[in-house]
Amino acid sequence: MTTVVQHLCDKVRACGGNAGGSSAPAAILWTDPHRHFAPAMPLIKQHLPELIELGAFSSEEWRGPAIWVRCLVDGALPRRPEAADRVPIVYLPGIARQQLRAGEDCPEELRPLVELLYRGQAWVHQGGA
Repeated sequence: MTTVVQHLCDKVRACGGNAGGSSAPAAILWTDPHRHFAPAMPLIKQHLPELIELGAFSSEEWRGPAIWVRCLVDGALPRRPEAADRVPIVYLPGIARQQLRAGEDCPEELRPLVELLYRGQAWVHQGGA
């Protein structure tokens, strides 16, 4: 039987599939401006070893600032061995896609992630984040 969390994880992962012979995205960006998914993140991380979270640095929780996230996505830092062959999923609590698209108005601390909008794929849940 599939749980709600497993179904959610499958949907997020499917966003990184490469259709029609195109290459896989550099990352899947999971924006969550209202932090709806934040309370469930510890459970979700058990099912998604490729998940990297933006926030205060914690190597045990695979969470850190934008530059650290970008280094993991680009391979400058090693990712978890069990996630090495998967598209990284970048969870962005409190961040909306529009903030990353804001160009010069994008907050300085998020700028390392802006380019991932173009090399990556945004996962949008039905709530429209």
